[in-house]
Amino acid sequence: MAVDVFAPIASRSTIQDGVYRQLRHALMTGRFDPGQTLTIASLSDSFGTSHMPVREALRRLAAENALEVAANGSARIPATSRARLDDLCRARIAVESLATELAVPNITARDIVQLEGIIHEHETIGRSDSVYAMLGKNRNFTSTSTRHRNRKCLSSSSRRCGCGSAPICGC
Repeated sequence: MAVDVFAPIASRSTIQDGVYRQLRHALMTGRFDPGQTLTIASLSDSFGTSHMPVREALRRLAAENALEVAANGSARIPATSRARLDDLCRARIAVESLATELAVPNITARDIVQLEGIIHEHETIGRSDSVYAMLGKNRNFTSTSTRHRNRKCLSSSSRRCGCGSAPICGC
């Protein structure tokens, strides 16, 4: 896959933050293949930045276990096993079930209609075998269903579950 899919960074956020956010989003949406190597030079060219913001973004993503960084600074997209995906699924079910339970008293009829629409879209996408599109709908459903939970610690923990599979679970 090509790495020329990034937009130049031009906003009030730092260049490092912009590079990090775009790379993280690219990982979560399947823009890279498992085992693919990303070099600082090619990413810097794609972003139109110096090497330093890219190096820092790769370091942050490696700290989240989203990437594996080599001694030369290049990064590799990690492979994921079926067992790791199963563990991730069990952990997300536990955290998201509690978060949803706490949100239920505050969910509106409008939210329910919106959630039903997301479920329908998820099922439709599931028939086309688009895993990353399904993951996107899953994140959308989770965000919608739990935004009323009024528990900051659960908001934080369900967004960053610490599973080490940020590209897959979106944590």
